[in-house]
Amino acid sequence: MRLLYVTQYLARNDEPGANRQWDLLQALAGRGHRADVIISGQHYLGGARSAGAPGREAWAGGTFFRLRGLPGYRKSFARRAANYLYFAAQALLLALRLRGYDVVLASTPSPFVGLVGWVAARRNR
Repeated sequence: MRLLYVTQYLARNDEPGANRQWDLLQALAGRGHRADVIISGQHYLGGARSAGAPGREAWAGGTFFRLRGLPGYRKSFARRAANYLYFAAQALLLALRLRGYDVVLASTPSPFVGLVGWVAARRNR
């Protein structure tokens, strides 16, 4: 199965804040599934840019597509909202180019990620 997973923030098991998302991806890869992940290139705790961001990074179960984030997004509600919209716009443009997925999964915290997932799912029917 090919999965497209859209989530703004994802912490790996060796990073602070690792959670169910990483566990799910590891379990799917362990069963032979491919999961491509659209994520922000910023770590959610401090906003530091992740290694290799923006860009692509191969991992054992697929590819991470790391997108640009806006600096200083934790300073105010307006900057945080702008960062959510910025991520959603970039993720939508990328998702429209990606094809061949059996399942599209979108996960919070961004309130706009669900819309990106819905469009990507319709595109991959």
